[in-house]
Amino acid sequence: MPVTITRRTGAGLAIAGVLALALSACSPSTSSDGPSSSSSGSPSSSSSAVADGSSPAPTSKSAAPTPVPASSKGPAKNWPVPTLPSQAADHTLKGAAAFGTYYFSLIEFTSTTNDTNAIKKYSTSSCKICQDDVIGPSDRNRKNKSWNAGGAYHPTMTAARFSGDDDALVSFKYDQDKRYVYTSPGEVEKIYAKTKRPIYGTLALIWDNGWKVQSINIVES
Repeated sequence: MPVTITRRTGAGLAIAGVLALALSACSPSTSSDGPSSSSSGSPSSSSSAVADGSSPAPTSKSAAPTPVPASSKGPAKNWPVPTLPSQAADHTLKGAAAFGTYYFSLIEFTSTTNDTNAIKKYSTSSCKICQDDVIGPSDRNRKNKSWNAGGAYHPTMTAARFSGDDDALVSFKYDQDKRYVYTSPGEVEKIYAKTKRPIYGTLALIWDNGWKVQSINIVES
């Protein structure tokens, strides 16, 4: 579905019935930061290369750790942090819509890894759902050594408009896959069923050298 771009300013869109994003759980997680690559090859002698006519052996780099998705065995490991698309860095309505899609990928990443560093960068401290239903639970999950598995989001940004020079409202809908909450390997604490119908809502964004989420409003479909 194409994004509807509305170029008008005005008061923020009022949406009733704020709901949690269904991200609460208990989980710990390993950090997604993998060890940096290092050179393991030995420098070759230039004199020996001249003597036998061979080229110096190429230096080798240690292989990057293999990403492991979250499962009943544990949280995601070595999972790459989602990369901000170039368009999502634009101070435009299309940029705001692209950022909205990106933010959902951060929510999913945070839920399955318990790594909150990336999402904190793109969330304001005043965003209640960001703090109470995404960042806070994942930080607690990490301490409690619990985690989420599954629960992939399938979002679509449906409209975007400016509500001020540096403020934008991005409407969305999403479906979410079944999600499992584990407290130890193989021990399921809770199962959240796949959504039966799309969930609708709005992201209120502010431009601060890049888009950030000021609030998330969810309405029941």
